Amino acid sequence: MARFIYFVPSKALNAAENIRNFIEFVRNDIRCFPCVQWDSDSWNLSRYFSNRSHPNAEVTLAWRGLSTHTRKHGPVLAPPVSAFAKAYICYAHVLRPTANVPRKRLDPFKALDLALSLRASGDDLVFDTPLFNQAQGIIRQKWNSATAYRALKELEKIAKFIDDNYMSPARLNWRSSMRRPCDESWRVSKEATNIRLAKMPSGRALKACAEVFNLSVRPQDVLVASVVPLLMAGPCRIGEVMTLPIDAQVEEIFDGQVQFGLRWFPEKDGLKHVKWVLPSFAETVRKAFKNILRVTREARKMATWYTENKTLYLPEGLEHFRRQSILNAEELCLLVGLQGRPDSCARQWCSRRKINYLNNPFRVWFKDVELQVLADIPTGFPWRHRPTKLQYRDSLFVVPKHFFHNGNRPNSNVMFEAVTHGHINTALGGHEIHAKSSIFSRFGLLEEDGSPISINSHAFRHWLNTIAQKGGLSQLEIALWSGRKSVQQNAAYDHITADELLEKIKDTVPGNSVAGPVKPRVVSEQDISQIVSAGNSGAIHHTEIGICIHDYTLLPCQLHMDCINCHESICIKGDEKKTRHIVELRDKVRSSLNHAQESEKHEYFGADRWTKHQQLTLARLEKLVEILDDPSVPEGTVIQLNAENEWSPIKQACSERIEKDSELESLFPRPARQIDSST
Repeated sequence: MARFIYFVPSKALNAAENIRNFIEFVRNDIRCFPCVQWDSDSWNLSRYFSNRSHPNAEVTLAWRGLSTHTRKHGPVLAPPVSAFAKAYICYAHVLRPTANVPRKRLDPFKALDLALSLRASGDDLVFDTPLFNQAQGIIRQKWNSATAYRALKELEKIAKFIDDNYMSPARLNWRSSMRRPCDESWRVSKEATNIRLAKMPSGRALKACAEVFNLSVRPQDVLVASVVPLLMAGPCRIGEVMTLPIDAQVEEIFDGQVQFGLRWFPEKDGLKHVKWVLPSFAETVRKAFKNILRVTREARKMATWYTENKTLYLPEGLEHFRRQSILNAEELCLLVGLQGRPDSCARQWCSRRKINYLNNPFRVWFKDVELQVLADIPTGFPWRHRPTKLQYRDSLFVVPKHFFHNGNRPNSNVMFEAVTHGHINTALGGHEIHAKSSIFSRFGLLEEDGSPISINSHAFRHWLNTIAQKGGLSQLEIALWSGRKSVQQNAAYDHITADELLEKIKDTVPGNSVAGPVKPRVVSEQDISQIVSAGNSGAIHHTEIGICIHDYTLLPCQLHMDCINCHESICIKGDEKKTRHIVELRDKVRSSLNHAQESEKHEYFGADRWTKHQQLTLARLEKLVEILDDPSVPEGTVIQLNAENEWSPIKQACSERIEKDSELESLFPRPARQIDSST
């Protein structure tokens, strides 16, 4: 394994020399992206990053500044800023690599570039606090609060890097003054509830998906309708669905029953795993998978041919074209899939691709057509997704070219393309406002209020996560099920409303009433989870005599595990093992009390306090054993005894104050109050 070489600045050099040495060090020694042209204003990083949703799109990083209302693309970064930005981003990517192109690390440099352009400085790059303050103002003015906060946090990292490597004349010690913006969807209000609900499909939309899945006949509709069950089989991202292999189905036997699942390769550094499908939904997912295999079979045959051969793929019935050197108009239209008048369509197709042809009658060289078609092979072929080693011939979502064309253009017979998330989102109504029909509009399906149905592919992930939250799944299980690396990301997908949460609490608490800690009495028989929920929202801990419901996130144990004298200790009648521990503990305390009383007779120091403590403990244990032995108390009864003498910091402070007042009163007795007899 190669060892990383860190940049070592020099205190003897000035800031400009350290910046210059850093840029040269990264450019010559690190070589983070060796295949790019360092001085280019736009880096093509397709070799190093893959776009699972758009495999044919180039992955670029443009070294441009902030755009304005007069120009769509911002100006090229100034040479000093551009050189330092390239070096910093490459160095940071080696130290903290990201799965996606590090464009977010470039945003602060756009603001720094604009702030420098407003100065009348020379060609040298000089960092100081006013420059960073000015960049902060630009960021807060240009972007919304969430984007600005993220960019300013990255700007803080840049300032710290500059300080650590002596790249400024004086230390910056710069921190952003912007507080973290509050997500409106986290608030308890009608508007926040609407924001959360908008991230999930409506009930009518889910029913429409089921109708379309059963009624679709057109291949394009069948494919899109079959994607929905895959999105609902488990919380996944659309990029993960688009890169499923044809052998993703898994069947194993658990407890004598066949369990069906899908093998996933999560994005964002998640662990690859199998997501098991609910038995009631497994047959639907099997049918959807089978439909997709059927619709995409011909395109996989093309991909397999081009993987093994360097010549043009010819479908069945057109293999004889390979023996011809010249094609006429009808043959060209049949080969590439053109509709309309053969002569005009053939001429138009050749003219757009700058292919020479003969007129009257139309003739074109087969070799020229073959070269043009082979030039349309997708970028990165044969790899559909290199990180997961998925080739096009093994990909589930590969279709003939022009498969999703909305016009009358037929599918290509000789070339294929990958299905992208844009195809799916458009078909699910994502572009209805742009007059692009959806699969729902073609079937005449609308929302309950008459508006067009529109679903984002990511909405199913939000919906499934919310169902898991409502169902009581643990945060770790939800994160693993969703393919997340951290449980902290679950919160963004939890859309349980305040009313639903309140109803859940009411259903849990006995008598539909919310109360404080369980009262000091023998409670009637009920489920332990209900009792615990009444006074405790965290974890519970098993002890030798019962269950501890103390919230350790607030305070550690204040009684040093003296559970019998704690009001947060709960016992359950019927647990033979713990009942035996309670009886044994009573006998031990009784013996300890006898020893303490003997020691008190001999006037041992502290024996009186120990005797008092043992008497209180023994009284509680005898009361508890009496309840456990009482035949009128049913099995499973939850018992919580009173603890009036339990120690607490407040009680101790009050006791100390009373003792201090008593001492003062003994030292300085108050004068007797005299009563005037005349009154």
